[in-house]
Amino acid sequence: MPGQERQVRGIERQQSIKESLYLFLLQKREENTLELSVTGPKAKIVDSASSSGGSISLALKLF
Repeated sequence: MPGQERQVRGIERQQSIKESLYLFLLQKREENTLELSVTGPKAKIVDSASSSGGSISLALKLF
């Protein structure tokens, strides 16, 4: 009987450790997802730039 109780406590302890680790990793994954969504790029390149070889001028308009 005492041997079985020791085995049951050992299994419960391992289960508790694994549960804690699982919850910790879930929390870290959620934090990482939130951090990436905040710092992710706001713009995306749709088409690459192309040129006909001529010069390009820019006009700036100040408000």
